[in-house]
Amino acid sequence: MTNREQTVISLEAQKAVCLYRGGSMTAEQFKHVGQAVLDGGARFIEVTIDHNAHKEEAAFEAVDALTSTFGDDLTIGVGTVLAAEEVNCAHAAGAQFIVSPVLSKEVVALTHELDMMSIPGVITPTEVVQAVNLGADFLKVFPIGELGLGYAKAVLVPLGFPRYLAVCKMTPENFEAFLGIGFKAAAISSSINNQELIKKGQFSEISRRIAEYVEIASRY
Repeated sequence: MTNREQTVISLEAQKAVCLYRGGSMTAEQFKHVGQAVLDGGARFIEVTIDHNAHKEEAAFEAVDALTSTFGDDLTIGVGTVLAAEEVNCAHAAGAQFIVSPVLSKEVVALTHELDMMSIPGVITPTEVVQAVNLGADFLKVFPIGELGLGYAKAVLVPLGFPRYLAVCKMTPENFEAFLGIGFKAAAISSSINNQELIKKGQFSEISRRIAEYVEIASRY
């Protein structure tokens, strides 16, 4: 079994991706967050590239710090990937999956070539089918929060066969709702990426919040 295939199976079982922004924390804080994720029972972390602040390198540095500290205990990916060059940088840093807000044939192809799980962004039925034809492993439905659960349900009626991942302002209630209609996973950010908690070193509270999502995931 390839690393990519193992990562897909693992995410289907875990269902929760803990999302943090590259450049938002020091390497040491990322290490504390990584331990908090483990303590909460989760295993997947996505570090997003901050293109708006031109802090692209910070995401790869965070991935390197996490992989060198936790090894195979955590599965680390890079998000907001827009170009093939960023896929190469993520792979060099030790990432095991790539997440994009858009659908890029080049990004998906290189991600697979490097034996990493591919999660491109889609929103329309046409993009869903295009992503499936490219062999994408999960489909990030973005921005699903603004369109709502009703839109997600409508897409699932004719196109319920791919593995979908929800990305929005995730609450435990939203998380359960998306899993309940057939999504295979969801990304969790704002509630566990609380900068006030991180600055105060209250990582046990972050673990407690993560554990709430992990418990919900265990029911599906």
